[in-house]
Amino acid sequence: YGRKKLKGWVCLKQSPGRENGCVFLDADTRQCGIYDVRPVQCSTYPFWPSLVDDPDAWEEEAVLPDDATITNFETQRYWDAEFGGCEGINQPDATIVPADEIQAKRNAARKHWRRFPGFFIKRRSWRL
Repeated sequence: YGRKKLKGWVCLKQSPGRENGCVFLDADTRQCGIYDVRPVQCSTYPFWPSLVDDPDAWEEEAVLPDDATITNFETQRYWDAEFGGCEGINQPDATIVPADEIQAKRNAARKHWRRFPGFFIKRRSWRL
C-alpha cells in the first residue's frame, strides 16, 4: 500500500480509477477501511493548524453531505477525492468536538508534520 519510502516513512498509494483517492477508502461506502488505525494525517483531520488557524481555509474545507442540495454552486460543493473536504464543518447537526480534543489533534498534527522528512511530499499531501 506504500508508494514511496523516505527515511523510514511510507507515503500511501492512491487508488487508481477512483480519482486518485486513498487506497483504503471504500468506493461504495466511502468509509475508511482502516479507521481504527488510520495515519495521523487522517486521525487529526480537519483540525490541522492550516485549517483551524485560518477562517477562510476552514470555510473552503466545508462541503455539503451527499443528501444535501447545492443552492449556490459558487460557494458550495460536495466531497470528492481530488479536493476532499469535511462534511461536518458548519453543519447544524454535526457532533460538537470539545476544544481540548481539537487542540490535542492540532498539536499532534503539527508534531507529526515537523518530523516528516520530505518537504515536497509534505506540501502535496497535507497543509499544515
